[in-house]
Amino acid sequence: MSKLTVFSFTMLLKHALLFFIAGGFWLLLGSKCVFAQYTDKDSQLIIEIRELASQRHIDPLLNDSCFAARVAENLIEQMDPAAVILTKQDVDVIYSMHDRIMLAMKGESDQLYRHLLNVYVASIKRADSCLNVLINQPLSLEYTDSLRISGDRVFFDASDCMSIWEKRIRYFVLNQWYNMRDAVDSLSIETLKTSAVDGLKCRIDLRIHDEKEMYRFIQDCFLKSVALAYDPHTSYMSKDEAAMLSRMLSSTDKTFGISLSQNYKGEIVVGGIVPGSAAWNSNKLNVDDQILSIQNADSVFDFTCLSLKDAYYYINNPEVDELVFNIQKLDGKTFLLPLKKETSEVMSNRINSFILDGEIKTGYIYLPTFYSDTDDYSFLPNGCANDMAKEIIRLKREGIEALIIDLRNNTGGSMLEAIRAAGIFVDYGTLCIGVVRDEKPELLKDLSRGIIFDGPMTVMINGGSASASEMFAAALQDYNRAIITGSPSFGKSTAQVVLPVGNLYSKSEDTLVTAGYLKLTVGKFYRVTGKSHQKIGVDPDLIIVDSADNQDYMEVNMSFALSNDSVQKESYYKPLPELPVDSLVHLSSLRLLENPNLNSTFDPEMNASKEIRIPLDSIGYMTFREAQQLSECELDAHSPFAVDVPEYIRGMSDVNHEGEIFHDVLKMINEDQKIIENYYIINDLINILNH
Repeated sequence: MSKLTVFSFTMLLKHALLFFIAGGFWLLLGSKCVFAQYTDKDSQLIIEIRELASQRHIDPLLNDSCFAARVAENLIEQMDPAAVILTKQDVDVIYSMHDRIMLAMKGESDQLYRHLLNVYVASIKRADSCLNVLINQPLSLEYTDSLRISGDRVFFDASDCMSIWEKRIRYFVLNQWYNMRDAVDSLSIETLKTSAVDGLKCRIDLRIHDEKEMYRFIQDCFLKSVALAYDPHTSYMSKDEAAMLSRMLSSTDKTFGISLSQNYKGEIVVGGIVPGSAAWNSNKLNVDDQILSIQNADSVFDFTCLSLKDAYYYINNPEVDELVFNIQKLDGKTFLLPLKKETSEVMSNRINSFILDGEIKTGYIYLPTFYSDTDDYSFLPNGCANDMAKEIIRLKREGIEALIIDLRNNTGGSMLEAIRAAGIFVDYGTLCIGVVRDEKPELLKDLSRGIIFDGPMTVMINGGSASASEMFAAALQDYNRAIITGSPSFGKSTAQVVLPVGNLYSKSEDTLVTAGYLKLTVGKFYRVTGKSHQKIGVDPDLIIVDSADNQDYMEVNMSFALSNDSVQKESYYKPLPELPVDSLVHLSSLRLLENPNLNSTFDPEMNASKEIRIPLDSIGYMTFREAQQLSECELDAHSPFAVDVPEYIRGMSDVNHEGEIFHDVLKMINEDQKIIENYYIINDLINILNH
């Protein structure tokens, strides 16, 4: 097997190989193939993944026994991400396959797949058997009980199968009963129970209808588990998955601009958003938002009981141009989003900006990802940084004095574009430090001298801001160029490349055929100070949090996340004078005392997985749900600004087509308490600087 050519951090950037992201797009490359001949396809894939990692992973795990233990842990999560199928006994059996896993990692499967399949089939049949019994038993919502919900996966004992599934049915019934309580007279508890059992059985039936499909599922679980054993961002994608993703993210065909994925619970979620697409322009979607259902003029399709493959089909159906998506955010809030398919390639500028017109005329830009033109392997400015620069110039023509850049839930994207974007606000100097294995640390500098905007600005981040967006925020913070607000960011400071694996010669096609793709962590990046935000995130200057910020999906909570370290490298950077952070914190905290929805302190313990006990009787459940609603107070506060689109957008001919979307977005911005607080912070900053 040939070795990969040694490359530096700059070479990776230049050839568009780096992909900094916590979740979302895959960048499929036409890079040099690593090729070897093996008689067994699966053995080749496993060996090739391990050899690539041993050559290029930034921190490869060399101990085979320890690695096998990690693979076993990943296998359990891949096979049953929500811990609803496997039992404690099943988990123990999988852990006991340690020696078989060791052999499989060397390309000698020793029937590992067949043993795993037997465990999985038995667990699914056990669940199906329990549901078949429970559907014929009466259901009572009167006696007191509770369902334990925790961020930690807890597997049940096989002897408790019946009681566990009975609790899950009661929970689904109570949830439906509460949501439709105004029409409860026409819906009996038994009807709701039948619907709940049918839904649960549907998910099970999806897994057992085809033994060959299940065998492929186990194979795929193992390949993904091997990749994920290195770190949470090294992962494997099959050729079929890549093809589906490519179609969903097409810039030449009409699409909604949404890629799909499955989270750790097996739910269908947004995996990526195409810049300039209908989904992007809605300003309402983020990676990891759950899709509960979709509906057209004739039908509603429930995504809670769909395979990923079927979900792709419904979204990508060429006969469907418009759909209404039922979306659930990470904080549990749901909303309906109507979208119409578009060709995103026609968009000349894929960034939407808005004007907050009040005492201080302020520009507002929301950026879900640092996108780039992936067809361009040069340093030509064809990505989001160039679009952002154009947008800021237009905003300046309309007289803005300040700027708010919203990177909340921006999961990353192109590192090169993040560097370019930071350079819009920094004259010159190092923006971050990159490190790849066996190479010296490399200074990554602003590529173009000069500043496009030098006014006061804030950058909004939260726990969903990851990777390239963290680099952008950290660079502006280190240069004292912007006030960073929100909650600590995700904490991902690693770099990935995507490489084809399993390349075999096809006689029929007379060419190499790729079996899949490996996203491999090959580097780390550091702040200009040499410190890293890996596993700790970027700390904002001003804490502004709400209930939605208390999530446990952070790098520090991910299995096998790389540790935090620092790098010794002298870097040239000249920060601006310190900003009056202490004064701004004082003024903001006084305002937040009057706002029941926001807080100026962040408790890291809130991000730890906490157990919730949900009552399973009708009175207790209603009390529980009403208490949740009371915790979310609606403010009738007057916004200090009016929101509008820039003049050049109002003059476009297609604004009427998207007028309804723009109206919803303007309303959302006008009511966003964190944006309002950032506007006040901008006003405070200007007043302090002027005096």
